[in-house]
Amino acid sequence: MAIRDKTIEFYQKHLDRVSRSFSFCIQQLRSPLRAWVSLSYLMCRILDTGEDAPWENSEKQEEFFKLFQNGLSSPQEVKKLQNFSKVFPDKVCTAEEKLLLDASQIFQGYHESPPTVKSIIRDMAVSIAQGMGYFQSRKVKGILKIGTLSELNRYCFFVAGVVGEALSRFIAQVDGDFILSPKIRLQSFHFGLFLQKVNILKDQREDESQGRFFVPNREQVFFDLTKNAENAFEYVQSLSTKNSDYKLFCAWSFFLGMATLELMAQNHSGENINKLSRREAWKLLENIRQHIDDNEHLRTLFLNFKDKCLVETLSSDANLAS
Repeated sequence: MAIRDKTIEFYQKHLDRVSRSFSFCIQQLRSPLRAWVSLSYLMCRILDTGEDAPWENSEKQEEFFKLFQNGLSSPQEVKKLQNFSKVFPDKVCTAEEKLLLDASQIFQGYHESPPTVKSIIRDMAVSIAQGMGYFQSRKVKGILKIGTLSELNRYCFFVAGVVGEALSRFIAQVDGDFILSPKIRLQSFHFGLFLQKVNILKDQREDESQGRFFVPNREQVFFDLTKNAENAFEYVQSLSTKNSDYKLFCAWSFFLGMATLELMAQNHSGENINKLSRREAWKLLENIRQHIDDNEHLRTLFLNFKDKCLVETLSSDANLAS
């Protein structure tokens, strides 16, 4: 089924508001993959908003998760989402508030998707909602605290690893030669975990100021993240040039994550982390675009980033020890 241009424009309008960098990456995808990934991302953002909002009590948040899952289950429940934003506290940013106001249209798009695509999105969204609900139930006096690396990996799997898997299931829908083998599935999980952990480390100070303690030990998480990066990169390299748009989307997302990781390695305390400048970001993305079919070039780029991250981190640890 062809995706209407107005639908793509509607999704893009919200993507531009809630995530400029990811929005830019998604635009590289051809139809229908662009619409499927856009829709999935926006549904994930609705869940993120529900997880992070400053709820007055747990009952209100549970009501949100229930409305969301009911909306997934039945098209008849979608109308109730027209008042979705009224369930939320007042302190929600403008971009997310506008997304909530259009939640019913987004869910309508989900119900109008092909059955196989709908199944992929549902599996992903249910896993994320259940995972978030589980960890929210472990709050103590309104504080969410993850105490071990194992717990963090479990959290990241539920809220992001399954997103990586969903992306692979999408590409299998448009490419009959793509085989979602156990190895590729595992690598796609790592792809999701890598991007999620980069964001968690980047947003650590802001999250903790709002009572969300995701990072049990920053150095430990940073080093564990390099394992996710290696597997995530293998996933990117495994992608066929037949699907160069999807490979570019994944490579851009991955290397922007690596560039952010390098900035964090330079300032390992997590304070005053500078964003990648537009000029630096554009130079990196153009480099990748020009060499997207050259796996050796991409590997060299990855190893350079990885080496810089480890050198900066080890140097930082040595300075702290002295």
